[in-house]
Amino acid sequence: LWRFLQAGVLAGSCYVSWLGVVHLDENRISMDHGVVKSSVVGAGSNASASVADGGDAAPKAAPCVFLPLPPAEQTWAHAVSSWKELRAALEDPRVTAIEGDIRMGRLLSSGGAGEDVPIMAHPPARVSDLSFDAFLMACARQGGKHLKLDFKELEAVAKCLPAVRSLAETLRGNGQAVLLNADVVNGPGRRYGDVPVPAGSFLDVVARLAPGAPLSLGWRVRPGARDSYTEDDARRMRGVYESYAARVGCAAGVVFSVALRLTPQSTGALSTLVSALPSSQLLVWTGAGEPPPPRNTLLRTKTLFQEAGVAGRVGYDCRVAEGLVSGRVNDILVYLFSAVTAALDALRD
Repeated sequence: LWRFLQAGVLAGSCYVSWLGVVHLDENRISMDHGVVKSSVVGAGSNASASVADGGDAAPKAAPCVFLPLPPAEQTWAHAVSSWKELRAALEDPRVTAIEGDIRMGRLLSSGGAGEDVPIMAHPPARVSDLSFDAFLMACARQGGKHLKLDFKELEAVAKCLPAVRSLAETLRGNGQAVLLNADVVNGPGRRYGDVPVPAGSFLDVVARLAPGAPLSLGWRVRPGARDSYTEDDARRMRGVYESYAARVGCAAGVVFSVALRLTPQSTGALSTLVSALPSSQLLVWTGAGEPPPPRNTLLRTKTLFQEAGVAGRVGYDCRVAEGLVSGRVNDILVYLFSAVTAALDALRD
């Protein structure tokens, strides 16, 4: 669908290819199919993480045994979904944190047969050569990089956290942070419908299996929607985190993830959110495969957060288009894609 929309815009506007992209952060490094990114993900003490095989019989981790958010400056290996990408990330001295998407699927080594297991894969992929257990073990053995576990399905959360729980003290000793990430509530452009990882269910599992772990929480959105993060969105997300912190008896910290294209019109509500929670930060992102917006969008966002007095608690994991024309055309493409997918969802409903 992206290619179809691109072809239509190209015919009428002499589209300047968005492949020439400026990676705004100089520490952001291309790495095979992933991208290593440097971004401010939050302030806090050094965190720790290590890995071993875990299971439901693993001893329960004490609340707050996990370290809070890692230091502000991180260089990310993003969307690590294969052995090749993982080895590159572990061996690269510039990489300080690794992010991977987790869902249920099959391993290539099994020939696609057998039962589904947690694998490292970005949707819509359901096959990978890297299982979650192998990912976690390799990262723990290396012992020097923080982890962000991006859960795409609720079933994967319950199956993965026992292993994380069983290694909580080891991970802390390694100086590795483990952030548990999911898009847990509906947000701009996706106000209705089911969320694959609902907030209540996600927090129930985390509080039971990995209490005290820092969270990375996001809204399920369409970046091109003519919408914004509202005060109601901020209040709801604040309630999600405070309920978790109250349940486990400590506030380990939280990163709220927001889409760059939706942020300039939302800085008031988002600034209020982080101001109300001293242990929170924002991470502004552009998605994998998302045509990058104009640089001005990012610069305006930074200025608005600076004026709101929260700039030091906002990080950026973004890429922007090299030229103004290509960035504006990309905005049109993303808007059209959002409009078409919203219409299709409405028809299905």
